[in-house]
Amino acid sequence: MQQHEKQALRNHGQTLKRLAERGGLGWIEMLCVLENREYDFRTKLTEEVARIKVLEIIKDEKSHHLELCIDNYDFTTTELVRIYNMLMNYSDSCENLDLKTKITKMINKRIEK
Repeated sequence: MQQHEKQALRNHGQTLKRLAERGGLGWIEMLCVLENREYDFRTKLTEEVARIKVLEIIKDEKSHHLELCIDNYDFTTTELVRIYNMLMNYSDSCENLDLKTKITKMINKRIEK
C-alpha cells in the first residue's frame, strides 16, 4: 500500500498510517487508492463490488508484496481479518501458508491485549 500513499493523501488528506489509526478504509475507498484514482462520492459502485475488485488486485499481486504491506502498514484488526479471509477464500490451503500464519499471529497478539 505504501506506493499508494500519495493517492491516499489526495483522496483523504491523511497518510495511510493516520487512516489506519482512524479505522481504515472502506472497500470503495481502498479500491480508489489501489487504482490511483480520486474518490468519487457519487459512485454507483457498491461495497461488495469494490470488495471483489480489491481482493482481485491483492490476489494478482505477488505474495511478497502483500507481506511487505503487512509488515510496513499498521492495519487494523478488522483489515487483517479481511486480508486473512481473502487469502483463505482465494488461495488453496498450501498457497501463502507463511503469510496466513503471520497474519494469524498478528491477529491473536492483538486479541490478547
